[in-house]
Amino acid sequence: MKFDTVLETAIAESIAIREQCHRLSPVISEVIHRMVKSYGADGKTIVFGNGGAAADAQHIVGELVGRFRFERPALAAIALVSDASVTTAISNDYGYDQLFARQIMALGQPGDIAIGITTSGTSANVISGLA
Repeated sequence: MKFDTVLETAIAESIAIREQCHRLSPVISEVIHRMVKSYGADGKTIVFGNGGAAADAQHIVGELVGRFRFERPALAAIALVSDASVTTAISNDYGYDQLFARQIMALGQPGDIAIGITTSGTSANVISGLA
């Protein structure tokens, strides 16, 4: 592939990503608003996803429990992808589609925030966890 073609493709993808970010901006603002409200009521954030999204979930939780940009109290957060024993037990006993839903049932409380990350938007276990 010629450099010009690669460059044109990269520019087109960058424009598409920027447009998608603008569309998602109100959704992200709403999630942040709900997280602040949840933390104000002693809630927690539960984050989950598959593959790269699982890594994203762990990173988000690391920033909430640790710190992001400035010193502050730790914020309660859990990544549902970090426990191999739980993952294999639920997947074996209930099926992979129930992986996150089962953990939400066990760990989630009214007022908590659940964030499911799926790049396809069709991951059955993420959708079940959010339901």
